Amino acid sequence: MGFTGATLAVPLMRILQELSENPRRSVSLRVLVPDLSKRIEVPGQVDANGKVSDAPRFREYLRRQIGDYERSLESQVQRMTAGQRGTLMVEFRVFHMSPFLKLYFINNEVLYEGIYDKLHLRPNPSPTATPAASAPETAGSRLLDIVGWDSLLTRWSRDDSNHARKIIRRRSELFETLWSAAAPLSPGHRPDGD
Repeated sequence: MGFTGATLAVPLMRILQELSENPRRSVSLRVLVPDLSKRIEVPGQVDANGKVSDAPRFREYLRRQIGDYERSLESQVQRMTAGQRGTLMVEFRVFHMSPFLKLYFINNEVLYEGIYDKLHLRPNPSPTATPAASAPETAGSRLLDIVGWDSLLTRWSRDDSNHARKIIRRRSELFETLWSAAAPLSPGHRPDGD
């Protein structure tokens, strides 16, 4: 569970490409990201009065990033099979929420969790820097972006303690509830409609 999938997709692709041969290996990957096809304030824009609102062009830019990461991970499906490194299943789903938590589960045995603890207020780029949208951002507004590249992750392992097992169980229940309510990253969600 994350934002655009950037902190997951790039390192995971390297790991998948470096796996040793094992045709019986099976890797299942589920990625839950925000549904940015709908209005959202964070990430968004901040006007001169400090009011936060939706930023359609920025949302579209972020949606394209999510689609790119999904396609990058899906490209590993055939590469793993061809390289006899096993089978890979990739599924992205979207849920309408502001990104706030990072949850990375490994076989429900280990959990890495963190929060998106930085907001970055920056100038709104030119219209050519992000895809066109039907409603332009407000003139003079600044983008309110969420940053999480360097956020600290807490590692919980079932082998550590009863407390760690309880944390993993609770976060897993949270993830599964959101996953069940989430929608597939369908052609209606993909910016290029493929």
